Amino acid sequence: MNRNSYLLILALFFHANIYSQKSPKLPTDPKMPEIPKEERDSRGDKKSSSDKENNLEKESTESKGKNRELLVILCDGRKVKGKWEQKENEINLTHIKEGIKYQKKIQASNMLSIKILTWKANLFKEEKEGTSYKMVPSQVRIETRTGEIFDKDMGLEGTEYSILKLENENGYATIYSLWMDFLSKDGTWYTKLEKISPDKERKDCFKDVMVEVKFLN
Repeated sequence: MNRNSYLLILALFFHANIYSQKSPKLPTDPKMPEIPKEERDSRGDKKSSSDKENNLEKESTESKGKNRELLVILCDGRKVKGKWEQKENEINLTHIKEGIKYQKKIQASNMLSIKILTWKANLFKEEKEGTSYKMVPSQVRIETRTGEIFDKDMGLEGTEYSILKLENENGYATIYSLWMDFLSKDGTWYTKLEKISPDKERKDCFKDVMVEVKFLN
């Protein structure tokens, strides 16, 4: 091999070797250090650990609701007293004064008592021997601590007062404002209540159902 051929091969080798190498990466811009965000109050001051604990305790208390002391009177005169967890702060009602229909909101803390005046029969199921009905409150009277009295229509529908879960020294008890009843073909009700048409509202009620709730606190 002559000298010129040797130099040509050597030049080709270095040329291929240079282009086979990866190009060096460009240096990246330095990043600013991230400062952890601090919780601050409405004045811009840093919140202390005690503030955070108080906020968590407050949120926990609000989610649990307010404990109310209740006296519940059943349709046969029995009375049940106990604690009940109230979750709603107000009740919406429609009532009539001097022939004019009003809508009003009442603060739950201002309620003194709820009394069910009448029940109505809602058709549940027709059967061969008769018809099943769901008996629900229709007219309810609410008395406030300021002495106001409101006769609410539509009963306790859409409120948390339709079914109450009380706690006392005996344990827990669930008390209802409604019940299921069966009307036979001969016009008698399964609960032995007065024989009246299901189209009419009734004032008597099943013995285990609440008729009045009194708020003691």
